Amino acid sequence: MDPAREPLAGGNLQRRPAAAAAARGGGAQEPPPRGQRAIHADVDPAPRPRPGMQKLAIAAIVVLACLQFLPATHFRDPSNPRGGWISVDGSRKPADSLDDVGTVDVFTWVTCLDLRTLAVLTNSTLTSSSQKQIKDKLNVATPEGNFLWSFHKELSPLLIGTTQISKKRYVYTSADSIIRGRIEDLAHLDLGSHAIAVAEDCSKRFGDYVSMDVLNAIQRTAAKSWVSTEPYDKDACLLDFDVLLVEPRKLEKNLVDAIMWWARAVNVANPRDQIRLAIALTFYGKHVKLPSNWGRANAHADILTYDGPKNVCSEDGRQHEQAGHGEIWQQFLHQKSEAILSA
Repeated sequence: MDPAREPLAGGNLQRRPAAAAAARGGGAQEPPPRGQRAIHADVDPAPRPRPGMQKLAIAAIVVLACLQFLPATHFRDPSNPRGGWISVDGSRKPADSLDDVGTVDVFTWVTCLDLRTLAVLTNSTLTSSSQKQIKDKLNVATPEGNFLWSFHKELSPLLIGTTQISKKRYVYTSADSIIRGRIEDLAHLDLGSHAIAVAEDCSKRFGDYVSMDVLNAIQRTAAKSWVSTEPYDKDACLLDFDVLLVEPRKLEKNLVDAIMWWARAVNVANPRDQIRLAIALTFYGKHVKLPSNWGRANAHADILTYDGPKNVCSEDGRQHEQAGHGEIWQQFLHQKSEAILSA
């Protein structure tokens, strides 16, 4: 009997459905629907990798694992919201372009509070610069120690830097200034390995205050890191801190000690000249010279002296008003504002 047939009642035979379908198709399997892959009863064998690929993958994993044990060379700049990188030794990453300035922090120092001079300084800075790129911070620092307090006017531009280590760079301007240049232009200057960029006051030179024989003797006998290994030039200029660009992280940790040491090593009759000379000797060969337009040499400079009325403090702390001698300040302070601030 045909195994594909089954007996029915009455003796008739009927094919099983599967066998009948095969018989109708002539024994051939029906093709799969269009666009679908045929499913085979057996499983396709797994693809075999190319020779050596497994060994190459294992070697790559081992190399990447070893890299985790190397010392860090850079870390994220916490002051840069765009995630710049800083070398562990304090230098900038080459890809960290000076064109990416962001904001420019501006500091000043006041000992005799006069809101008019601060208003003119702020308004002239913002007027001459791009307000979207300027973040003015007119802070008052508090130096410690008799030495620092005695020369706070000369040292405050640098003392601010010791409290602003987290900042990439900042600009210091003296409070009695009218800014006509673009402060943000200073932020593009490349300081290299130096910590400051400053204008020079060549009306005062080393040779005007100290003998080169004295400096040469100090250079031969004093084993200090702040004593230059290069010969001192008698025609070297003093520094003008009316405008100062600072990268705080590059400032020497013993900066104040170095200035104090030089102030004791050189003997100058005027204490103010003595501290200015000490600062210039400390930064001899260790600063970038600002363009000449940032010195108060002429009326076309980018920084002018405040020429309006201002408060002047005497030694006992009393204030009195000093008359102005010009009208440039009025361009940056409205008459109504001046009346309020001077009240």
